[in-house]
Amino acid sequence: MAPSAPSARRWRSPACSATTPPPPAQIINVSATLGVAASRRALTTGATVRNVYTGLSGSMGWLAHTLVQSGFTGEPDGVASVYGGIYADRFDPEAAVRGLGEEFLLPRGFIKVHACGRYIHGALDCVEVLMARRPLPPESIQAIRVRTYAMAASLGHTDVRSEFGARFSLPFAVASLLCHGRSGLDNYDAAAVADPRIQALARRVAVAEDPDFTRAFPGRQPTEVTVVLADGTQMSEHADFHRGEAEHPHPPEAVRRKFLDLAAPVWGQGEGGGALRPACSTSSACPTWRPWPATWGYSPPTAAAATGRSPCSADSTGRH
Repeated sequence: MAPSAPSARRWRSPACSATTPPPPAQIINVSATLGVAASRRALTTGATVRNVYTGLSGSMGWLAHTLVQSGFTGEPDGVASVYGGIYADRFDPEAAVRGLGEEFLLPRGFIKVHACGRYIHGALDCVEVLMARRPLPPESIQAIRVRTYAMAASLGHTDVRSEFGARFSLPFAVASLLCHGRSGLDNYDAAAVADPRIQALARRVAVAEDPDFTRAFPGRQPTEVTVVLADGTQMSEHADFHRGEAEHPHPPEAVRRKFLDLAAPVWGQGEGGGALRPACSTSSACPTWRPWPATWGYSPPTAAAATGRSPCSADSTGRH
């Protein structure tokens, strides 16, 4: 039932109208009290309520805007009150705005190729390097040792009972990669969870926190993987950055392959590839064009257009 005109007027804020945006500070103060206080334990127990967090946070942000537009107000300095007294034990306002307008994080976005929790990626990157050195059939592996930082080590459990839980178990992800021989969506599906080979190999993966690695995080994400074979051979690999970070971008082909892996089941290979090509080329027509972030694996196609090459073809450096 639509509100009456007097009711609508009653809730209209005197500070804003239908054409005047509400004050940003007021929106921030209101939204600070509408946050989601959730537990990371949802990850390790496979609780799919975790999938609601991002969407719910976004909807609360929109609700805060609507509430202020309707006349609601937030407590003064709600951010410090909530983040300094409820979510944490202190709030540093100077740190919150440091670099504002100067440091832009969007171009440093992380591109995920492995279909699992971000903190697991370093171990999988190391395993892929080891797999490229020599074949590593699961039955030849006696043990796998992973040294990493605290956030990744917290995902060291092996009790995986669901597809969602599989995505947040470092041992399961490593075992499934080795058993499948590649990284893919089916590494974490129901068949993978039910596979006794993967479950058995996951139980041979030991994950430990290295305090030095934890101190380096988040500036670096150090991870070291050692595979011990049944014949006594040991192979190790170390990585300081996950692939897909700005400091360690994916090669263009990996980004393209990931897109097609996700698009093909819905659109088919032909349609998926057809959608990717315009995405690579239309940026040159945009008057506010800026270079692709390094993690996206592409650079502006203007030079390619000038030479008549495909905008997605590699230059002499191998970059796109």
